[in-house]
Amino acid sequence: PMPPTASGVADYVDELAPALGSCLSVTYVISDDAPDPEGSMSGLAVQRLSEWRSDKERDRVTPRLYHVGNSIVHDYIVREMFRRPGVVVLHDMVLHHLFENLTQTEDDSVSFRGLATEYYGQNGAEFADLAAQELSGDAFRFGLTFSAPVLQNALGVIVHSFESLYRVSDMCPDLPAQRIPMPYSRGGTRIISDTRKAREQLGIDTERIVFVALGLVTVQKRVDLLITALASIRM
Repeated sequence: PMPPTASGVADYVDELAPALGSCLSVTYVISDDAPDPEGSMSGLAVQRLSEWRSDKERDRVTPRLYHVGNSIVHDYIVREMFRRPGVVVLHDMVLHHLFENLTQTEDDSVSFRGLATEYYGQNGAEFADLAAQELSGDAFRFGLTFSAPVLQNALGVIVHSFESLYRVSDMCPDLPAQRIPMPYSRGGTRIISDTRKAREQLGIDTERIVFVALGLVTVQKRVDLLITALASIRM
C-alpha cells in the first residue's frame, strides 16, 4: 500500500522510496480499489494491479518485493505473492487478522479452515469452526499467527527486529532472512537525530515525557488501558 491508505506500512514504503529509487528501477503496484497516491509518492512509477498484470512478459520476469502487514489492505499482495513468489518485507509476525478477513470476507470459511488445519492441526480446525460462528476471541487470533503461509511461499524475508528474525529462523531455517531496523534512512535526510530539534519542529514541550503507540489504534492493543495506567503515574 501507499499513502494516503491508512496503514503504517504505506508510510514505511513512502520513507523507503527515495533510497530504492536511487539504485533501482522501481514500479509500485497498488490494488485496483486503492486511492490515488499523494504527496511524494505521486511522482513515482505506480500501476494498479490489473494494469501491471496486463503485460504478461513483464509480470513473469520482474523480481518482486512484497510488503506484508496484518490488515486487509494487504490482501491483494498475499494473493499476488502466492501466484508469483518474491522477497517479503514482513512487518508483522502475526497475520491472523489478514488471513481471517481475506478468506471470510469472500464467504470462504472452508479455505480459512483448511489453512488453519494445515498449519495448526486440530486446534486450528476447532478455532476456524468457532471463527465461522463469530465465537472466537482475540487470544486465539494472536496464538495462530498465520505467518507460516507467507514465509513458506517467500524467496527471502526482511524483518525489523531480532525477535522476528529468530522466529523466522525457527519456522523456516532454510529461508534467507535479513533484519533491517526501523526507521530506515540511507542518507539521514529524513531522520532528525537531535531530539530537541525534532520536538521543536513538532511543537512538543522539550521537557515533557512523551509515550508513543505506533500503528493503528485497534481494540486489541487496549490503548484505553494504557492511557488510564499512564494517567495514574505521579512524577
